[in-house]
Amino acid sequence: NVKTLQRPERILDTRNAGVPLRPGRPLEVSILGNEVVVNLTVVAPASAGYLVAWGSGDRPATSNVNLARVMTDDGVMRVESTATCHLVVDLQAAG
Repeated sequence: NVKTLQRPERILDTRNAGVPLRPGRPLEVSILGNEVVVNLTVVAPASAGYLVAWGSGDRPATSNVNLARVMTDDGVMRVESTATCHLVVDLQAAG
């Protein structure tokens, strides 16, 4: 059962570390919950592309835009970009 947070919680901003996502290199994001709703924001992309977010299993073939509902892999969400970019992840709901 996913519960909406009173306010979104920023759980990741790759600009803080100065290390952008690179194409083909999934980033693992630790999140409390088996199922989450996150807002994914791309910042300063080097070229056109898209994001894919998933938990367990194989990488899906479809992209995620803005709000994504993700089943985590024991509290881990993976995010992969097809273009170099920075990523901001805001947690909206978790369960």
